[in-house]
Amino acid sequence: MFIQLVTLTTTKLDELNKIDEGWRQATAGRSTLLRERVFADRDRPNTYTSVCEFASYDEAMANSALPETAEAAAAIATVCDGPITFANLELVAEPSDRRAEIAERFVSFLETAEVADGLFTDDVVVDLNVPHWQLQLVGPEASAAMLREDSPEGWRTESRSVVPTAAGLIVEWSGHSLGAEPRYCRQLATLEIVGGRVARATVYCTGNWDAATFAQWQAETRQP
Repeated sequence: MFIQLVTLTTTKLDELNKIDEGWRQATAGRSTLLRERVFADRDRPNTYTSVCEFASYDEAMANSALPETAEAAAAIATVCDGPITFANLELVAEPSDRRAEIAERFVSFLETAEVADGLFTDDVVVDLNVPHWQLQLVGPEASAAMLREDSPEGWRTESRSVVPTAAGLIVEWSGHSLGAEPRYCRQLATLEIVGGRVARATVYCTGNWDAATFAQWQAETRQP
């Protein structure tokens, strides 16, 4: 991860945004910029910092080398009230990310139906989408009860991946039940985090596949 910070002062924010939008359109399909966020400085009026994220330093330099980037920078300078400052930041450590901890607790919840302290808000809403049906569950215990009823023995995780989002995270999960007649399930859950807890979970589930369906899926899709 590589980040460029661009800080400037302007009273012509609308004009600046038009220049930025023009640059995005002109470089569509060629820009290496992954994400840009603009923050207003609470202590300095009309001062803004753009946080530009790239996969690497080389990707950032490739983006800077685009002719349209130089043209946009020159145009932006004309609407600024002072010099533009830059900073190049390379990620060296990530000591803490609350979302990673929440992801671990959520996967454990899927496996055991046990609600860890601090995982959900008291009024968490789980929007569950299964084949041919949809329902909403309110409160941690409602979801835990459904998991226990579905598979009292619990589940064993086969695979999972976690993608952080601005509002929380996305968890992709698959696993096998631990009962005498094992079943297989795949889920995609979008978790919205408020105050360090999951306040809403939107879950898309394949439903439970029996051993024959799982074997057929493996054969037809050449799964390992």
